Amino acid sequence: MARARSLAGVAGLVLLSALPGCQLTGCSVLALWQDGPGAGTGGGQLVVGASEEVAFRMQSALQGLGCTSTLKHDAQGIRIEAIGPAKQKFALVLTRRGTDQGERTHVYVDWADGNRDAQLEATVLAPLQSRKP
Repeated sequence: MARARSLAGVAGLVLLSALPGCQLTGCSVLALWQDGPGAGTGGGQLVVGASEEVAFRMQSALQGLGCTSTLKHDAQGIRIEAIGPAKQKFALVLTRRGTDQGERTHVYVDWADGNRDAQLEATVLAPLQSRKP
C-alpha cells in the first residue's frame, strides 16, 4: 500500500513538472491521455484559423488535386468526404480547438477501410504547412 502511494506521488510530481512546458507550447496535460479522433493515424495537424475557413481552403485544394469532395457537418466538427484521382476514399476531419492564442483547427485524414496512401496524404495536407501555429 505504501509503495502504491509512493508511485502515485511520483506520478503527480511528473505531471506537475510537465505543466510549465505545456504553458509554453500550448499543449494540454489532459490531451496526453485522450484517444480522440486522429489518435494512431499520424495525429494530423493543428493549424491557425476557424474550421469553416480551413474546410473551404482544403476543399479548394482537393479540387485542384483532382479529387471530388463533399463537405458534411457531424458531431466531431466538419468532415470532407473525398475520392482521390486513383479512386482512394478518405475524409479530412476538422475539429475546432479554441486556445488563448485564438481559433485553431485540428485536421487529420481518415482513410476508408484503413487503405492509407501516405503520398496522397502528404500532398493533401501540404497546403496546411504555412498555417501551422
